[in-house]
Amino acid sequence: MVDLNSKTPAGTLAYCEYLMSKGYATSAQVNPWRTAIQKVFETVEGEGWESLDLTSMNLDEYLSRFQTLAGAQYKAESITAYKRRIRNALDAHEHYLSTGRPPTFRQGGKRRPPEEVGGGSQVVSIDAKANPAGAPPAASRGGSSMTEFPYPLGDGRMVTLKLPSRLKSDDVTRLCAFIRTLQDDSPEPRQIPEQTGEALAA
Repeated sequence: MVDLNSKTPAGTLAYCEYLMSKGYATSAQVNPWRTAIQKVFETVEGEGWESLDLTSMNLDEYLSRFQTLAGAQYKAESITAYKRRIRNALDAHEHYLSTGRPPTFRQGGKRRPPEEVGGGSQVVSIDAKANPAGAPPAASRGGSSMTEFPYPLGDGRMVTLKLPSRLKSDDVTRLCAFIRTLQDDSPEPRQIPEQTGEALAA
């Protein structure tokens, strides 16, 4: 059995199995990651892709190679979805290796009104703690140099980002990595060709 602490595609797949077996995520939440891992690494590496060392891999460059090699095989939307899912899977695995804790997934639960539905199961945060009702986020407390940025989401909701006027590059990188964990990672049946075998789940 592959060690889930292994920094290889096989290790990340083992981590996905761990998330499901321990009840941290459902198969519908994790299967898109597993499919993306197989498709991307198999396309670029061919045989033996499971044992590729991910320690020093430049992910942006690697995904660019995948896009070039798979360009004629998949739709542009499908390639974008695979690239996003690979990033989410590797980020979640790296977080586990660093902290010993899995990410937090949005759970299905009871039905909610349409305006509250966020588009399916997704990773909500990697180590975030919920604020008490009505309490402002830590980043919005005090500080005259903070600037508010209203931003409309695709589903019609409006969010407000409250950030310092200037940020160091390291802080921008960490913020972008966190925001990526909020992406909806549910399957997209109209974008992924049927031959990929990706699970279609609500």
